[in-house]
Amino acid sequence: MLNIPEPMRHPLFFCEKEQQEEEGADVPFLEELLFYNGRESSPLENGRIDSKFEQWETKSQTIRAFFSERNRTEARKPMIFQLSCFLQALMWCNGEAAGNLLGWKEAVGKLAVKPVNSEERLAMVFSQPDHYQSFIQLNEMFLELKKKFASHRRRA
Repeated sequence: MLNIPEPMRHPLFFCEKEQQEEEGADVPFLEELLFYNGRESSPLENGRIDSKFEQWETKSQTIRAFFSERNRTEARKPMIFQLSCFLQALMWCNGEAAGNLLGWKEAVGKLAVKPVNSEERLAMVFSQPDHYQSFIQLNEMFLELKKKFASHRRRA
């Protein structure tokens, strides 16, 4: 069992639980949880950001299929997990861990590398993760972040 730090106990991801089982690959913010529990090194290591973009490219097809079948119920869980992956990528692109989920709006507002209107777009995805428009927004934000991070990486 992994202890979930208080600032990470956002009800969308953890239902206000204090602990999370490690089972399965679809544990939101697993890298941060392992780090905060002293079981793994920093999630900011090289290569992890790219894996989040690659994962989206793979998983987004499954989510798209759920929406094309008008199956919002099946789309909800993978959308929430991919939202967690986006937040991780967003924070990691800026050299920060995704540790304050309860204050995500303020944290995102301070970032330099981010998609346009991130706070507003993320608020919509947070409020309605099982809507097709949220999927479209998340997809576009992943694409924008990938481009901005590549540009930022070249300049660094």
